[in-house]
Amino acid sequence: MAAQKKVSSRRRVRNSFNQRRKLCQRGLKWRKKKAKKQDEYLALKAPESVSKKSVMVAHPDTASHDSALVFIGDVAEIAYLVKVNKVYGCDAGQDAAKFFVEGIRESDSTQTVSDSLLGQAVAQLKITALKSANRYDSLIQLSTSLFDRLEEQVSTMLLAQKVRAVHEEIALIGALEKMKVLAFTVQDISHAEAMEYHKVLNLLVKSPRLQEVRNVAAQQCDQMIEKLQAYSKQKSTRFEELSNRFYQAASNPLEKNQNPPEVVETFSSISASFKATDAKLETCKKKLKY
Repeated sequence: MAAQKKVSSRRRVRNSFNQRRKLCQRGLKWRKKKAKKQDEYLALKAPESVSKKSVMVAHPDTASHDSALVFIGDVAEIAYLVKVNKVYGCDAGQDAAKFFVEGIRESDSTQTVSDSLLGQAVAQLKITALKSANRYDSLIQLSTSLFDRLEEQVSTMLLAQKVRAVHEEIALIGALEKMKVLAFTVQDISHAEAMEYHKVLNLLVKSPRLQEVRNVAAQQCDQMIEKLQAYSKQKSTRFEELSNRFYQAASNPLEKNQNPPEVVETFSSISASFKATDAKLETCKKKLKY
């Protein structure tokens, strides 16, 4: 009788263990489905009404009454994708990551899942937790790459020793405005990315099993901040110098000034935006705890 009770007791324990293991396995599959929601948002593309957008820009000389279309779809598309990530992608990613973390911690404490299955969960968590931050990073790269191309285009136009046609003048004004928007966009995205890393790092505290993912997040965050601070410092200094140079040229009655007054104001605004980006990232560094 006693032997039967022992067998029955062991069977109940084994059945309970198997039941918990199956629940954990099903939970992992469910969490993977949860993570797919984030992928759906990140796969969204800007509609053509955004990506092919142009606006009518008037010549600064009001007596001229001239205007022309300026393409802004490249800048508008970046802004659209940033908004999608902010409003939907980050929340979906954090939601899915939380479920992975809870499942991994529960499995660790109950020891009902194999190391192989737990390894899969940790690998999936690494992808899910960092996906929105990585999207921000790719959008920063798009923004800075576009900014650099516009900077080269504007520099060529400003240094050309010739009187510009009306359409060239309007193209210059359009490019300057896009650069100003992009400088602020870089500031906005970089701060959002740093805060996304902050959330991820807080989510992954106090768990040896999650330390690997936390280390990757911390390393990526450090690299992003270091790279962007160097870029922002360089651009802030450059455009401050350009603003002063063109201001002096515009103030000199002996120098033939072919450049619109917007140049000085725009360069000053760009310099201020990048200076603010550097300052915000420095503040973020102090807030982030590894």
